[in-house]
Amino acid sequence: MYTFSYWFLVFFIFSILGYFSEIIYCYIMDGKIVNRGFLYGPYCPIYGVGAVFILFLLKDYLRDPIVLFVFSMIICSAIEYIASYIMEKLFNNKWWDYSNKKYNINGRVCLFNSVLFGLGGLVSVYFLFPLINRFLKLINNTLLEYLAVIFLILFIIDLIITISQINKFNKQLAIINKIKNDMKIKIPAIVQSKINKSLKKYKTYPKRIIKAFPNIKLKQDSNIKLLINAIKENRKKK
Repeated sequence: MYTFSYWFLVFFIFSILGYFSEIIYCYIMDGKIVNRGFLYGPYCPIYGVGAVFILFLLKDYLRDPIVLFVFSMIICSAIEYIASYIMEKLFNNKWWDYSNKKYNINGRVCLFNSVLFGLGGLVSVYFLFPLINRFLKLINNTLLEYLAVIFLILFIIDLIITISQINKFNKQLAIINKIKNDMKIKIPAIVQSKINKSLKKYKTYPKRIIKAFPNIKLKQDSNIKLLINAIKENRKKK
């Protein structure tokens, strides 16, 4: 029963639950609904990875909630730190920054979130996983495998599209950077025209990624305000 298809669906379901928990958390903190996913689909893979790691690594501590809480904090914080580091190196952007929060490590993880991860681990192990496990056991193995293949294909396609769009976004920032460097010798009207023209085919993606990760720190960080203002101006003209 506990095949790759089974565990992939467990990962996928927890990724979806993580996505909606992010939306709820942001709504409570900021009073607005924001698409917090790195990918286009309604899922946050980091939550799925964290849940699977907890279920695999802590299966011998299910009867000790304190140990489960502490190790859930450690495991999920380590995953978040590694994910932040890898994403920054791959895309030249720092996607979240907790530098303004107490007891943070390089702005990648912080104590408050780690405590939430610990609580999330308890909820996942004692409440969510038993329900998910019971639900998946109702599905016959053949259908389970088909579902896993379908969701895996959709996930891979989403990942490819997202990476492609982020690379375009980074190229867009390079264009903005060049325009900014040329501003001293070009009149503002020409500069604005170039910005609008260069943003034309990227008019939706930057807005989504900036909303999803409001604390994102770009490699060309000094140009982000210029980019946002250009997007707003471009939209007003249409």
